[in-house]
Amino acid sequence: MAKFIKNYKVFILVVIALSLAISLLIWLLMVWAEKGAAEGKIALIRIEGFITASQPIFGVTASSEEITKFLKKAKENEEIKAIVIRINSPGGSPAAAEEIYREIIELKKSKPVVVSMADNAASAAYYLATSASKIIALPSSEVGSIGAIAIFPQFGGLLKKLGVDVAVLKTGDFKDLSFPFRAKTDEEKKLVQTMLDDILEQFIERVAEGRNVDKEKVRELADGRLWTGRQAKELGLIDEFGGLNEALDQAAKLAGIEKYEVIEMKEQRDLLQELFFGLPTELGSDFVKAVLSEYLSLRVY
Repeated sequence: MAKFIKNYKVFILVVIALSLAISLLIWLLMVWAEKGAAEGKIALIRIEGFITASQPIFGVTASSEEITKFLKKAKENEEIKAIVIRINSPGGSPAAAEEIYREIIELKKSKPVVVSMADNAASAAYYLATSASKIIALPSSEVGSIGAIAIFPQFGGLLKKLGVDVAVLKTGDFKDLSFPFRAKTDEEKKLVQTMLDDILEQFIERVAEGRNVDKEKVRELADGRLWTGRQAKELGLIDEFGGLNEALDQAAKLAGIEKYEVIEMKEQRDLLQELFFGLPTELGSDFVKAVLSEYLSLRVY
């Protein structure tokens, strides 16, 4: 009886082992078949949050350094046939938007680039989106906000109440223009407005080029307002309605493939950075400078 039980246990273990081996083999065959069926890969790149030219901060900003790096990798990878850029951003730095715009224009020469707009693709986010081969948004997406703005928080009144005075020594009249502890003079305001007007002109030129429309038509729309996706389509600011899946299908169609594999491109971070949503590990003066420059006195679209 004991021998029978022992043999029975061995038999059960063999059956379990064979079952696991067969299951693993079937899974491997399915994966192989799926990959074999794909005619190419589509790279998915996400732009989420405030767009900056510096490293991501707290996981709520999108870095043009990272985005352009992903675009270059997608261009160099022969297996990648098309690129979809998923945007959910209220805007950001003009320089960062221009950097990404240029990289997309270069990439588009060899591979189609489709933009998929989620909740929001405004200001700098819309600026860079116009460089794509096609823009797809949802009818309720927030699109546009063609314009420029400069924000200068003033803390002089607060310091005065605290009995704190700040002395400034400078080599030029405008060297402390972004200084947050005093009001701006009329001459300084005029200077900033001139800069904003030039940034707006660059914005208008990029939209006109990317959307292949007359500059004067874009200028009429450049009052800073947002449109719904449905309104934007009527104005020619986007091409079609759809979500991410439709954008992937459109990218595949432009690339001339039917079956594809999606490869999401993202930065690999260590555990500490992931826990703190991409918080930089160096918590010194560079980090403080990044926060101040990005949020206190930056010209933004």
